[in-house]
Formats: sequence, C-alpha cells, structure tokens
Amino acid sequence: PERSWNLNAGFELTFLESALRLRSDYFLTIVDDRIEKIHRDEPPVNVDRAEVHGAETIFEARFPKVLPWLDLSSSIAYTFIHARNTDRSASERVNKGPWLEFTPEHQVTWDLRLGFDAGTSLTLWGHSSIGQRIYVMRRAPASQDAPYSSDLYEAVRLHAPVYLNLQLSQAVGPHIEVIARAMNILDDYAADPFNPGAGRQIWLGLKAGL
Repeated sequence: PERSWNLNAGFELTFLESALRLRSDYFLTIVDDRIEKIHRDEPPVNVDRAEVHGAETIFEARFPKVLPWLDLSSSIAYTFIHARNTDRSASERVNKGPWLEFTPEHQVTWDLRLGFDAGTSLTLWGHSSIGQRIYVMRRAPASQDAPYSSDLYEAVRLHAPVYLNLQLSQAVGPHIEVIARAMNILDDYAADPFNPGAGRQIWLGLKAGL
C-alpha cells in the first residue's frame, strides 16, 4: 500500500489592524509505493517514490469604506510546486521520466472586489498555471517485441493558460439581485491539448430570496 508523509509550516503577518495580511507556507509530501494505473485492463503498479514540495505566498488587502461610498478587498497568491517521480528504473513501464504529468510548476491566482453603497458590486478574478508537462513519444521502439525503455519518451511543456473573469451585480430592493458575468474574457484554452475547455462565456442571471 501507499505510505505518505506530509509536512506544512508557515507564518502570517498582519498590518494596519489586519487590513493587510501576508501569509507564506512551505509544504512537503512524500509518497512511497505510489499506486499508478498504466492500462485500464491491467492491475495497477507501484512507483518507488514521488516527492512534491513547494511554497505558497498570499497577500490580502481589505479596506471597508476606503472611500465613503466604496468597500475594497483584493488578494493575490503565488505557489511554487516541485513535483518529481524519483523512481529511476528505466525499464519499468510506469516510468516515462521524472516529471509528474499535468502538475504545474507555478500557479497564480488573484481577485479584486469592489462594493458600492448603491448596491452595486464588481468582482474581477482569475488564475494561471505555468509549467505543466506531458510525455510524448520521442521515437518508435525498434520492434513490437522490443523491451520497454523510458528513453522512448520526452516531456514537453504545455500551454500556460491565463483565465480572467468579471462579474457585475446590482441589488434591486432587499431581495432581488441582477447579475452579469463574463467568464474567460481572454478566450484562452486549457493546457490539456485533448481537452481545451470552454472558451469565452457570458452569463445573465437574476437572484431572488425571501
């Protein structure tokens, strides 16, 4: 069975009566005998070891009544991820190389929220994942019966998508809210070339409550 060891450590600093917050965390996960499925009709096999460690930093700002008629809050987060398969057996079919597929090296998320006294709110948020990889065939095996080798594969970097979204809402009375939302404004596509995801989307809605 899999065995996992996990570690997390961090700190948080606050300024201006907690209006500004800075938090940073380090994380580590080591998995021995990580279970991996190669083919649907074959039993899973175990990878000797996989290691993931990195750091995340989050900066937040919250200013109620930054102006007499405006509330403002915002945050931005950056995460660095170092993920590797440390099983170096070139003859094990589960191994194509040291990289863990579709695991980004860098992730960035952000949001900006504005609230107006007139009952209007504006939210701008998004995220980006950078440095994802997938394995492709470097060359064909010498024959159908040739022994497996991880040298047949190479890792290539995938597209780094940037998603940006916008929402505008207006309160109409105490129980009704009109919402307009634009998702993926930049019309970007996901890193997976076989699953590009949805493009730009526009949503209009009405929210009502008792």
